[in-house]
Amino acid sequence: MIGTLYLFKQILKRLLQYRLTGNIRKFSLKQAMLCPKKPIDTIGLYLHIPFCKNLCPYCPYNRVEFEADKAQKYEQAVLNEINLFHGYLAKKQVNSLYIGGGTPTTMLGGLVRIVEHLRNAVDLSNSDICIELAPNDMPNATLQALISAGVTMISIGGETFRDTFNERLQRDMKGSAILDAVQRAVGIGFDSVNVDLMFALPGQKIGDLVEDVKTAISCGVDQISAYPLFAFPYTELGGNMQIKEVTRPPGRLIRKMLAAIEEQCLLNGYERCAVWSFIKQKHKKFSSVSRHYYKGFGASAGSMLGDCFYVNTFDVDEYCAAVGRGKEPIALSMPLDQKMEMAYWLYWRIYEMYINKQEFYKLFGKNFNAVYGDLFFLLKSIGFAKEEKEKISITSKGAYWVHRVQNEYSLNNIQRIWGTCMSNPWPQEVKF
Repeated sequence: MIGTLYLFKQILKRLLQYRLTGNIRKFSLKQAMLCPKKPIDTIGLYLHIPFCKNLCPYCPYNRVEFEADKAQKYEQAVLNEINLFHGYLAKKQVNSLYIGGGTPTTMLGGLVRIVEHLRNAVDLSNSDICIELAPNDMPNATLQALISAGVTMISIGGETFRDTFNERLQRDMKGSAILDAVQRAVGIGFDSVNVDLMFALPGQKIGDLVEDVKTAISCGVDQISAYPLFAFPYTELGGNMQIKEVTRPPGRLIRKMLAAIEEQCLLNGYERCAVWSFIKQKHKKFSSVSRHYYKGFGASAGSMLGDCFYVNTFDVDEYCAAVGRGKEPIALSMPLDQKMEMAYWLYWRIYEMYINKQEFYKLFGKNFNAVYGDLFFLLKSIGFAKEEKEKISITSKGAYWVHRVQNEYSLNNIQRIWGTCMSNPWPQEVKF
């Protein structure tokens, strides 16, 4: 029975993939240096800082333990990579800069200098500057330095305010310190403060999660983003569990906990702005996926430039060495035709639960309903979506199932791509 269900799911996945992309076979990222060619007027920037003072065993992102000498070399390498792309970016409108990690503030001085270098290289005057922060590395002096550098929006990896679950996650921080960090950040003057919460933690009950949500709301945060705990094989947690595929909590549990989060947020004046995120009404949204075209800088940074998606080498030393030789540090790349690009755009717009048909036409020169009307007719007929003139919205009823379908594609793809790149700085090919 289990084997039959698995086969059925695989067939459905491939049929949906074929409907969206015109390709039923596995995709392939290959070792190649493909330069961007598509003319793009507006672009976002991403900067990856991989350093952390403490490596959380569950974290799937590319990060290494902080070393001052290595951070100094990394700073210079990023500056050099920016210089390599200066000609490409100089005349483009930059609509955002997103800084992730790792823990970007571990190299605060270098981070500020990189942002200033970017400001001199491109026009950031109309850009929000967004950064991810760890509660144990954000004293007031750091927060003030970020504001002085032009940072407008922050996201704090709160995860949980309860000591019991921080201990189970092997996090070296107390709930009281996390609460203090969030409260200070809210009061210091950023345009938007998001706090991340994790749920479906070992032994966590719905009541425990509700208390975390209530605590975040009591701090006055502008946005709450909540994510279930996934275990990836290449992480320390995954290795300890001896798993070979990504594991996720039971669907029934995720559904109940997501409903509890939504209930608390709606009761307190927040509205849903993505599958996992809730925002105060009329506030600016913090999101890492709202940019269709973006150029990434740093080890493991991805770039989406229309005709090509590529990812830099994950290895910090290899990244520094490649850029030091004047080479683009691209580990893997994949060309995209228009149908693939449209599917990529749709994937993230559905995640954000909002589709602007005029934006689709502006990007691709095609009528959205002519391309995807049949799929959304089905979603509307079962109450997963609703349409209002030029806007299609995913309903709360559909949010959980959006998550389930996207997970079928994304989680094990991340495992294959990131897991391979973490073990081999220059892989020949990754199929997914």
